[in-house]
Amino acid sequence: MQIKTFLKQNKHLAILFAVTIFFIFLPTLNLFLDKDFKWRGVETVAVSSQGVWSYYDARIREIVNGHPFIGNPYFLEHNNEIAPAFFLADWLAAIPRLLGASLGWGAIANLLFWSLLFVFLSYGILRELGVSKTVSVVGAELSYLQVFHLMATPVSMQTIFPFYLLFLFAFLFWVKDCASKKRTALLILASALSFYIYTYLWQIALTMLGLAGLYWLLMREKEKVLGLIKALVFIIIFSTPLFVFTYLQITHPYYWDTMQRIGFVPTHMPTAEVFYSGRWVILIVLSWFLSFWWSKELRANQTYKTSFIFVAISGLSLVIVSASNVITGKEMELAQHIIRFILAWASLALVAFLFFVKNNWAGFKSFNLCKKSILFVLCLTCFFGLAAYYRGYLDNLSLSHRRQIIQSIEDGRRPSAVLSWLESREKKPVVIWINGDLPIEGYITAATRHYVLFSNGGILQLVSSEEVEERYLVSNYFNKLSLDDIKNDFKLYAGSGNAVHPYKIHNRKVVLCRFFRLDKFGYNCGDKTDALTLKGEKYFTDLYDKYTKEIVPNIGYYLKKYHVAYFIKDRRVDKNIYAEKIGMERVYYDDNFEVYKIK
Repeated sequence: MQIKTFLKQNKHLAILFAVTIFFIFLPTLNLFLDKDFKWRGVETVAVSSQGVWSYYDARIREIVNGHPFIGNPYFLEHNNEIAPAFFLADWLAAIPRLLGASLGWGAIANLLFWSLLFVFLSYGILRELGVSKTVSVVGAELSYLQVFHLMATPVSMQTIFPFYLLFLFAFLFWVKDCASKKRTALLILASALSFYIYTYLWQIALTMLGLAGLYWLLMREKEKVLGLIKALVFIIIFSTPLFVFTYLQITHPYYWDTMQRIGFVPTHMPTAEVFYSGRWVILIVLSWFLSFWWSKELRANQTYKTSFIFVAISGLSLVIVSASNVITGKEMELAQHIIRFILAWASLALVAFLFFVKNNWAGFKSFNLCKKSILFVLCLTCFFGLAAYYRGYLDNLSLSHRRQIIQSIEDGRRPSAVLSWLESREKKPVVIWINGDLPIEGYITAATRHYVLFSNGGILQLVSSEEVEERYLVSNYFNKLSLDDIKNDFKLYAGSGNAVHPYKIHNRKVVLCRFFRLDKFGYNCGDKTDALTLKGEKYFTDLYDKYTKEIVPNIGYYLKKYHVAYFIKDRRVDKNIYAEKIGMERVYYDDNFEVYKIK
């Protein structure tokens, strides 16, 4: 009876819960439509949602295995290092595994919990903006579907999004009664947590608080300014451990090496993504602003005014952070990461605006044809622009994606026997050599206690670029690399910060220089280039010489250097590899894999 009463009193929350669960499991249910589908246990649900085990699953495993600082989930020699970024999100995502859940059940538990938290917080934000319960349910689900492909991946952004929404809710909640100690405490907590959760999130939070303080200062709202200053003092105090840890990170000898591989580039040039994603923010904020400016009724509506200020400040903070390298000169895929937050924000802001249009139709109807046309075009542009991002969820229901997931599930069954054998044989972590970039590597690092000789995921941790390059060359001993092979794999071992961003920034400078005809003023615009040319031929020939003259003739020395214990041969793709020729002994084989012990 109590449950029935609760559901009756909170039917919109019950609907929100049920619809979210349906959307989460729909991709899995879609698999049953395929005649080739076979149920493979609970992992089927996890894989159908997130794809194969990821970089973040390896980080979670590292925490579970007793390395709370996530030194390096891939390279054994560095597993006691510190992570290059803070890791509270990883700790939270590791809770199901720490409580004894399997890899599959842990993934499902995280997906359910953080997804539900996402939609409930989205619903709460819309309700605080003055949106009706029914429309808030719709808006929360639209926002969730837009970022489902991100929410399905552990940690990023599955755990991070809810903390962003918590900050937005806490800010909006506090603005309505800044004298309340409970609301102030919630704002302090949500803001301080943003520091520990994600680097880009605390940048957004601080920028938003700064914009709000500046606005209230100009409006001479003394009470809010003083309240914000007091809150900021406590936010900084509670964030002190992070500042200490950050100091340890940036003074690490390989920190900037790692940052460069991840994507750091010193430039004041904004990336194209700033304009691609920022335009939706500007158009939505502009719709709110024009309506507020043109309508006396809306300016007199306190709920609309508060909502408009909130949308404007929260939206502009996203654009400012995405383009902050214009001032700081430090670009590290800012806009590519901020677009994720924009997607979660945009649906909520647009739904709230359309709700106000509907509820104040008389006021909007009084606008002249020109004003109506402008608002109509703005809303229509935003609607269709944002609708394109729902493709991420719809792809989960497509035939091609269904077949891809079925193949992933089948591929995941292939190494189960060899990994079980490896876990039972080696009770302590050992290093496994995998030939090339094969799927089994992801299963080793996510589902066992062991490490690998080389992985693209390992380059994202604190390790020297010289060591990463050497590991790549050693792991490709059997592949008889050519100079062209080494060039083609540039991004694999050098990361986006070396293989992608530098040449694109260079080319943008050339294009802008030519567009503005700066050459007529004596400025050398230069020529467009590619990643390999910009890096220089010598870099690649030096790697090739090291491979052919040092590593191949002395493979035994390098295997010992990196403590390699086993080589796993995939019988499907490594048919021409004869490990016995370099003195390895076969100790296991099945229909899919062979395992060789390094003597």
